Amino acid sequence: MSKAIHSNIGFELAQINRVADGIDASKAGYTVPVSEMFNPLKQAALPANPKSPAFAEPAALDLAEIIGEIALNSPLRAEQVFNIVGDMLQKLQDIPELGGVGRYPNTRELKFYNQPITLVYTVDDNAAVTVVAVLCTELGLD
Repeated sequence: MSKAIHSNIGFELAQINRVADGIDASKAGYTVPVSEMFNPLKQAALPANPKSPAFAEPAALDLAEIIGEIALNSPLRAEQVFNIVGDMLQKLQDIPELGGVGRYPNTRELKFYNQPITLVYTVDDNAAVTVVAVLCTELGLD
């Protein structure tokens, strides 16, 4: 097989592993509420919203790594990407089916136009959204 095929298989396998790790962490209860990630002061002022999306801990780390990498080249773009993701998560709270059917079983994927981010998430029986992986198509972080 050519190097390109091996590289593509490795890339896809890394993404599958990221999603699987996020799903396992979510099932084990290792999640971070979106409100804590995007507005830590809001937690002190308002009661927790049970419908607020959450991040599995590996996905939260993925997002932090991706934003950090973007910030190395452009702090302004990193802030924009972070804000766009935060705004979209608020929409997911109300419309969990916003993303398309995911490539991985029982997941959905939300790709961002003109942004290097794809959120892979699950929706439980109570319509609770949990982001299980954050994939980056631009920076070689997948």
